[in-house]
Amino acid sequence: MDSDVLAAEAVTILLVGLHDFPHLMQKWRLQAEANDEAERLISSQPINPTEQI
Repeated sequence: MDSDVLAAEAVTILLVGLHDFPHLMQKWRLQAEANDEAERLISSQPINPTEQI
């Protein structure tokens, strides 16, 4: 009986995870796009060797 409860809880956790998966994929895609844009902007800036970071 305890194993049935544990199995049911595991299934519930998996189903919740699957329900959230499309939202997470959208969030990851937006973050990747933002990272790409930041990299593009940084790489388009001329490097001044005398400029201190």
